Amino acid sequence: MTQTDLKYVVAFSSVSHMGIVGLGLSTVTAEGLSGAVFQMFAHGIMTALLFSSLGYLYVKTHTKLIPDLGGMSRVMPIASGYFIVAALAGMGVPGSPVSGRR
Repeated sequence: MTQTDLKYVVAFSSVSHMGIVGLGLSTVTAEGLSGAVFQMFAHGIMTALLFSSLGYLYVKTHTKLIPDLGGMSRVMPIASGYFIVAALAGMGVPGSPVSGRR
């Protein structure tokens, strides 16, 4: 909650997702394995979108600090939209690109 660098926040969420994959693999069941594989797939898509959005934001703003990015959606609505979609997918919100089984 006190991290101000957005790249570190995305990296910490990536580590957290891999912990969930480890939990699925440690069950040594078919359900655990399929859940781990699905989580790895979702993580790959979501993390790629988050890091590419963050890279675009950095190129345009020359900062990764969260306090400096206030009001970003007024200046760059499409970029902030992509970032919001990626963040929602990372949280597993239903209806987001990789949020669960359909």
